[in-house]
Amino acid sequence: MAVLGNRVIKSIQRGTTAKGGGGGTVTINAVDTDKTMVNVSVGTGRQRYINGTDYAYSQSIGASVVLTNSTTITIANGIYDSTTGTGYTFSVPTVSYEVVEYE
Repeated sequence: MAVLGNRVIKSIQRGTTAKGGGGGTVTINAVDTDKTMVNVSVGTGRQRYINGTDYAYSQSIGASVVLTNSTTITIANGIYDSTTGTGYTFSVPTVSYEVVEYE
């Protein structure tokens, strides 16, 4: 039985998603939101625009994760411009999450 201090861990759910770019939701197995915490790790993405041989700009893209309800994690993106065309390159952030529910 897993224990943190005097709290017993009831369940752990882990996953990875690329929804950090445009945001979105991830469905999880039902948990008690009053007894659950979410740990998250975000692999920073990047957006670049190349003008000729120079970078006109380059920005990092991050994400945040919130336990919205008992079965949903909502991912909100950081700065992200979905502009496409010549010179634009994107690297979408990967979001790794861990949902820990306690007894």
